[in-house]
Amino acid sequence: MITELRNGVRHLRRKPAPALFMMLTLALGLGMATAGFSLLYGVLLRPLAFPHSEQLFTIHGRTPDGFKYYPRWRELSAIRHLPHVKGATGSRSLQMWPVLVKTGQQSAVMFTMGTVAQGSFRALGIKPRLGRTPDATEFQHFSPVALLSHGVWKDGFHGDPHVIGTTFAIQQQVFTIIGVLPRGVQFGTYGVVTPYQVGQTDNGCDILLRVPLHRKAAVEQELNALIAHTENRTGLKLSLQSLRSTLTAPVRTPIHLVALACGLVLLICLLSAATLQRGQAASRAQELAIRSALGGCRSAVATQLGIESLMVALAGAALGLLLAHEFLRTALTFWSIPREHNVSINPAALAATATLAVVAMLVSGLLPMADVLLSERPYHVLQRTGRQGFRWRAERMLLTGEVALAFILLFTAGLFYRSFHSLKASPVGLNPRHLVLGSWTLGLPPLRAATLARPLLDRAATQLSALPGVHYVSFAQSAPLLADGFVVYANLRLPDHPLPRGDHGQIQLQAVGASLAHAFGVPLLAGRDLTRSDGQVCLVNHLLAVKYFSGDKQALDHSLPPNLVRNMESACRIVGVLQDMPGMNLGEKALPQVYFPYFQIPADSFLARYGYAEHTMVLVRATQPKSAMAGMRSVLKEIDPQGQVTLSRMEDVILHQPVLREQLRLVQLGLLLSSAALLLALAGIYGFVVGSGRRRRREFGIRIAAGASRARLLRLLLAQSTAIILAGVVLGAVLTHFLAQLLRTFLFHIVADDPITYAAVTTGLVLLSLTALLLPASRAIRVSASELLRSE
Repeated sequence: MITELRNGVRHLRRKPAPALFMMLTLALGLGMATAGFSLLYGVLLRPLAFPHSEQLFTIHGRTPDGFKYYPRWRELSAIRHLPHVKGATGSRSLQMWPVLVKTGQQSAVMFTMGTVAQGSFRALGIKPRLGRTPDATEFQHFSPVALLSHGVWKDGFHGDPHVIGTTFAIQQQVFTIIGVLPRGVQFGTYGVVTPYQVGQTDNGCDILLRVPLHRKAAVEQELNALIAHTENRTGLKLSLQSLRSTLTAPVRTPIHLVALACGLVLLICLLSAATLQRGQAASRAQELAIRSALGGCRSAVATQLGIESLMVALAGAALGLLLAHEFLRTALTFWSIPREHNVSINPAALAATATLAVVAMLVSGLLPMADVLLSERPYHVLQRTGRQGFRWRAERMLLTGEVALAFILLFTAGLFYRSFHSLKASPVGLNPRHLVLGSWTLGLPPLRAATLARPLLDRAATQLSALPGVHYVSFAQSAPLLADGFVVYANLRLPDHPLPRGDHGQIQLQAVGASLAHAFGVPLLAGRDLTRSDGQVCLVNHLLAVKYFSGDKQALDHSLPPNLVRNMESACRIVGVLQDMPGMNLGEKALPQVYFPYFQIPADSFLARYGYAEHTMVLVRATQPKSAMAGMRSVLKEIDPQGQVTLSRMEDVILHQPVLREQLRLVQLGLLLSSAALLLALAGIYGFVVGSGRRRRREFGIRIAAGASRARLLRLLLAQSTAIILAGVVLGAVLTHFLAQLLRTFLFHIVADDPITYAAVTTGLVLLSLTALLLPASRAIRVSASELLRSE
């Protein structure tokens, strides 16, 4: 064994280039596959950090008109008393704004803050990493205490172990930090949680249940019976979904696609390595045949071949481990995913991919030599040509499969690229040029905020309009394509305009300022814009006008009932219809909307509090947005020194859209994986032509001796190889036709069978493959007929 090991090392040192090429091929494929499978396990399969996390479920349900249903706080107590529920907790988002953190040095930290119900920590079995959980008194009375998630503690507070007892402020409310949650433990997406006070509000909340797995169906029946009794809802069906599935739902399908693509890359890698190994085996057939004919020990020869293959495979696996670590680090840097702290190199994935590589190298290295090692007359091998029997067909099938798999990944990356640019260039329903958005959090006392905010907005509108280059100034409760602000829903039913059965008429309410249409740059489809001198009027969007009044012009001069907004004294007359604007994300379905002037909304209404009293969007359309932003900041700070202002251009908001960022991440991942697949496929093509040329040296020598030109031999070799490549392209196109349908949910404004992508991928793959063929093919025909015949 030591002798064979020494001989194997000596052979690899004598000809290091082929071994290094195979090692790099294996490293690239193994590294990507290990990273992809580790990502799949860490995010989707690894258990949560909660004790007995498989028993944790969230409640899911949708109303008949398609909106997500949230149980109310008052139902939490009844849910806890269901026979098969072992524990239940409720949580609800408060806000997601920049918060002033006071920990020695002041810095702005962005996080989502939520409330949790009493008993939550006991029900989930959570013990804080630092500090303590709220006690019963802090839940029953208003106690401004908070617990930080591990991520917020690390990022916003720099992992300070002395953070307990420090404070942070939201507007004029100061919260004391009493604890830090363990790593991996988080209530939904909330970075900071504070106790929920009973009777504080009865809005919807997220409810988390602890239920034994075998009792899941029984609890679902009990929940539906409870909600049907308390809410008097028809057509509402609730179900339980595991907490892990709920947390990972937004990225589940993309990660599955990434893992599938990494699996295809691994398969291409193994096929390419096998093709390269068979090409090298062809060059050693003569050597091994002579050694065997001279009486060499065949088991020693087989052992040496196995050792060489094993050394190359293990070296490729070791290098692949380093690449996998870098791939994971890069993916987590550019792609924001839940549970990313759980993602690391999975030993099982590494062991599985390395084992596959070792097996593939051993099989592809030993099988081509089986006829030499087992034949009684090994010198017959020296007389064979290179195109005989099953092995030739097997090599063609391997190469066809490599090209087909590479085509699938290249086509997928092309679809994502086309979708990204189509989405980026799509109209957004408003004119983003010269529009500045100001996210203004008012620093007012909560109990008097609605009363004090109105004169501040009036003053801001007057002073901002006086800035040089400013054309229009308005306000909005929330801006399109910006996940900021508070969305208020209501149910609208008009006696003269009945709705289909099951449609509850859910609409969105917005508190806005004058000149809204001109400031946003949204076309008015009918009527006029809001003015400061208006009475009780409102604007609606196109969806609402069509749904309730059968058209834009028909909606004018109709009125909406005053019960949409609490304490509103009279009906609101519709004076204009706006074109539909998108929601918080590009591609998100718009909803019927009503826009009320903030100066007509009663100060004690829910819409006043969450529409403009605590937080509002300032809209300024100016000739020079950059200079206007400087003036806006100084004006708003002068009006409200305690407030917080964040300014941005609408064009930048569009470019930083979450859906655009996710599309860009898909494009980047697709390009990375498809580039790796293309390189591996080209390596396989190179190895196929090298092996084919070496096996056919005798045939080429005879052809040249018979008068054939080298150019004709080159055309012959290229034609045969090109036919195999085209077969792979056709096979890849057929498979892509079926697989592309899985990508439809990630595509915008293009079809899954995009002909432009088909044409571009086919042309590029064929041209690159021909380029990979030229060098080994030109070398294969450089055979001297006289020297070959003398050796015969």
